[in-house]
Amino acid sequence: LVFIISGYWPNSALSDSNSSGQGVIDDRSDSSGQGVIDDRSDSSGQGVIDDRSDSSGQGVIDDRSDSSGQGVIDDRSDSSGQGIIDDRSDSSGQGVIDDRSDSSGQGVIDDRSDSSGQGVIDDRSDSSGQGVIDDRSDSSGQGIIDDRSDSNSSDQGVIDDRSDSSDQGVIDDRSDSSDQGVRDDRSDSSGQWVRDDRSDSSGQGVRDDRSDSSGQGVIDDRSDSSDQGVIDDRSDSSDQGVIDDRSDSSGQGVIDDRSDSSDQGVIDDRSDSSDQGVIDDRSDSSDQGVIDDRSDSSDQGVIDDRSDSSVQGGVIDDRSDSSDQGVIDDR
Repeated sequence: LVFIISGYWPNSALSDSNSSGQGVIDDRSDSSGQGVIDDRSDSSGQGVIDDRSDSSGQGVIDDRSDSSGQGVIDDRSDSSGQGIIDDRSDSSGQGVIDDRSDSSGQGVIDDRSDSSGQGVIDDRSDSSGQGVIDDRSDSSGQGIIDDRSDSNSSDQGVIDDRSDSSDQGVIDDRSDSSDQGVRDDRSDSSGQWVRDDRSDSSGQGVRDDRSDSSGQGVIDDRSDSSDQGVIDDRSDSSDQGVIDDRSDSSGQGVIDDRSDSSDQGVIDDRSDSSDQGVIDDRSDSSDQGVIDDRSDSSDQGVIDDRSDSSVQGGVIDDRSDSSDQGVIDDR
């Protein structure tokens, strides 16, 4: 507070011992690799935020002791290679945010003492593996939320399950013979993720499906031959995650795609031959995650790159550059 009022910041706070390479921001003590934010004590694997003692793997920001690998900016004592931001001591690899002491691997949020593997949020004592939130005493494996006393032998995603013999993702299921993800299922012969399904012959993730021959994750699908995750799809031959797709030959996650030959995650793409995650890309031959890229031959994560021959690492507003990784506003 004294520093803020006086407008003075000590030079010692700017010292950094980091050998990381990409995307680490202000990482104090972290050996993680990617996407960890403020992780104090965690051996988990993914999604750690606010982890002060971390050896995790990905995406850690504000890590003062870091030897990470990618994307670090403002790193004064660093042997890393690319784009380090205020990373003082970190051994992580990519994108570390405020990770003081953590052995987790990826993206852990506020995990003080955890041996889990992925996506743990505020997990003080847990031996689980993935996505545990506020789990104080649990031997489960994945995605447990507020499970204090559980006789369940399940492995994944159990929420408030007091008496259940299922194995995965059971929510408030007191009497059920199913195996996975059943919530409020009173009369059902299906096996997985059925919710309020009174008359259905499908097997997985059907909700309010009165006439459907599909097998998985169909919501309000009255005439469809697809198999997975179709929402309000009246005329479609695709197979997965199509939303309001009236004329499309793609296979996965197409949203409002009227003329497209791509396969995955295309949003409002009228003329594109790319394959993955293209958003508003009218003329592009790239393959992954291009946003508003009108003339680019790069392959990954290029944002507003009109003339660039780089290949990796999120080039932003780079009009004339031959570099390869993490160039920001380089004319």
